[in-house]
Amino acid sequence: MDMELIQRQSQTVSPQLAQTMKLLQMNALELKAYLEEVSMENPVVELEAPEPEEDDSVLEALSWLRQKDLDGGLREETAADEEQDDPMANLPARYREEESLSFFVRCQLAALRLPPQVDRAARWIADNLDENGWYARGQKPPFPPEIEAEALRAVQGLEPAGVGAPDLRDCLLLQLERQPGDHALAKAIVADHLEDLARNHFHHIAKALGVSQEKVRRAREEIVALDPRPGRAFDTPRATEYIRPDILVIRDGERLSLRLLEQDIPRLQLNEYYCTMLKQTDQADVSAYLQEKVRQARWLRQSIRQRHDTILRCMEVILDIQRRFFLTGGELAPMALQDVAARAGVHESTVSRAVRGKYLQCAHGLYPLSRFFVRTLAEGAQTQVTVDAVKDRLASLIAGEDRRKPLSDQQLCRLLGQCGMEISRRTVAKYRAELGLPPATGRREL
Repeated sequence: MDMELIQRQSQTVSPQLAQTMKLLQMNALELKAYLEEVSMENPVVELEAPEPEEDDSVLEALSWLRQKDLDGGLREETAADEEQDDPMANLPARYREEESLSFFVRCQLAALRLPPQVDRAARWIADNLDENGWYARGQKPPFPPEIEAEALRAVQGLEPAGVGAPDLRDCLLLQLERQPGDHALAKAIVADHLEDLARNHFHHIAKALGVSQEKVRRAREEIVALDPRPGRAFDTPRATEYIRPDILVIRDGERLSLRLLEQDIPRLQLNEYYCTMLKQTDQADVSAYLQEKVRQARWLRQSIRQRHDTILRCMEVILDIQRRFFLTGGELAPMALQDVAARAGVHESTVSRAVRGKYLQCAHGLYPLSRFFVRTLAEGAQTQVTVDAVKDRLASLIAGEDRRKPLSDQQLCRLLGQCGMEISRRTVAKYRAELGLPPATGRREL
């Protein structure tokens, strides 16, 4: 049997390097939580409360954060007080939260005093409404069809208007039935011409129904005022989340300076008791254990210091490239990961981790760091034009077009080229879709 020696080159990541990369992509709140977790696992790690901030300019710039905390606490206290007076406070959580629409419908059913079999079917329907408030009938009901029909009529007569409808068309029709006045045209459009209405084909609708386009447009206003998804009002409210910035940009005239907001991050120290024990113990297993924990703690402290320096180095480059924005609030300059990496002397992946999930506070607002990375058109273009600028111009062209003869993607491509924005028709279609704008056929009003 022949043996062959093959040499391969591979790259492995040490646990220490993995920890450094992990720390780099943490924001300040995540780092604080991580240090608290480590201190519970490693007895050598001792966390000291951070020193109070003495820089008056930073304190003044961060005053809005303290006000938000006070406002948030006040809201929580007020909400707690209101809950004590809420007659629904003692209801089961499954009705108060996850099934609030179901509970709302059930309360109304209780007042109807339906026959027992119909009431049970109606309550079953209430529990099977989807997030839109529709009754999609996803599973076979455990009662006869005639009972289901009677129960469904009862549910569809309740609030919110449109609840219990099987689809969008019936949901809108149920709401129009309750509207005062004559809505015959709007009902006819919803019943048979909803697709044409979505495409703004007013001419087709007017011709089919034998009315003027002006009447179709007025009926459209009635329809768009309806709620296509009445169940959304009963979505479980999410807790308010406050974003704490990781970087502060301070402006003093034409001078800009950076500050990493790490005032809440505790300082990592080595526990003196265990360090003394390590020096005095004669037990090999205890000594080996403590040596490993001390080594981990020192490496962690070094990784935190390296994280601070890396983020600051990348931010100084970003501050320099986007200086115009921080001074005037103007348009962002084109900037890519490789631009920052080259000037900061680090790898692109390091820049990516340094900005991931972090926010910056400046005079113009609070922004995720990813917002400052602005794509440009394809390389080789004569001028550097950002993708955001192209999208803004594209939206402006579509907003000012003749709705009876909307611009095709090819026409938009040519108009953008006249503005110095040379992109392909396929790219125009891509950016248009990202803006949520339909193609020309969907924007045409006949």
